[in-house]
Amino acid sequence: MRTTIRNLIRARKTPNIRDLWIGPLLDRSFRVSISLKGLHALLETICAIALLKIDPQTMNRFVLAVLHQELSEDPQDFVATHLIRASQYFAGSGKYFASLYLLPHGAVKLVLVVALLRNNLGHIP
Repeated sequence: MRTTIRNLIRARKTPNIRDLWIGPLLDRSFRVSISLKGLHALLETICAIALLKIDPQTMNRFVLAVLHQELSEDPQDFVATHLIRASQYFAGSGKYFASLYLLPHGAVKLVLVVALLRNNLGHIP
């Protein structure tokens, strides 16, 4: 009876980080893909916060600085002119929409990734 209880306790124990990368190829690839998804969620959250902090004129100046070389060669460049128009629209009201979309999206994904990596699947439907 004691060994059964010990096995149950061990089965519910959160795995070590070292144990996460040991196992069959399918398990390892799953963990790697979930870890990459977690990194993406973290970047989404950071970018959402940065978007709220960046001044719209700074964003427009950055886009113009990046595209200056291309526009000097061809002022009618399709991609460059559309990127400038998009940055001008985005710097206005689109900035808040994007940041308010990315912030909860990244945060929820981050919570789900942590739950998956800890084998705590009670939060996931």
